[in-house]
Amino acid sequence: MSEQHVYDTGEQVAELYGRLRTLAEGFTEAGSSSDFLELFTIIHSPDWTTLTDLEVVNQLVNTAERNLAEAAELRGLMLLGARPVTDESAIAA
Repeated sequence: MSEQHVYDTGEQVAELYGRLRTLAEGFTEAGSSSDFLELFTIIHSPDWTTLTDLEVVNQLVNTAERNLAEAAELRGLMLLGARPVTDESAIAA
């Protein structure tokens, strides 16, 4: 147990908890498919598919795909970073 933890009044943990809840809600909201349903309709419109339209949306999709992969990796890293703390506390008890 670190000194920082000993003197923590719980405010840092409460703040972190709130941020994690907000993040979890953001992941849930980001998983909504309603935006994609609209996009599927838009991209099939006859006047939409110019080369410029395709390039812009393809670049945005590339960025979104990278962000999704990074977000998934970060979720895993958060767990990896938090688990050893719990494991050490259980051993010390």
